[in-house]
Amino acid sequence: MDIANIEAAPRELQIVNPTTHEPIGLTLTLLPSSDDRVRAAARRIQNERLARRAVKVTAEQLEAQGAAMLVAHISGWNVALALV
Repeated sequence: MDIANIEAAPRELQIVNPTTHEPIGLTLTLLPSSDDRVRAAARRIQNERLARRAVKVTAEQLEAQGAAMLVAHISGWNVALALV
């Protein structure tokens, strides 16, 4: 296996029911951390932190920034619901 040609790429994540482990019909497309869109979001969050260096950062702000990074990794979704 030649690892020199490995590239990070978006991946599909199928969401499952935590109890039954059956797919619920929702698939997320996740971007790697090296994606330009994710890196731009990380820089924006870091710039916000640097701009507030003299101000105390709250746990709520850190949580919101973490959530923003999770959102930045999602590039799309597909919902395939079974009609009964």
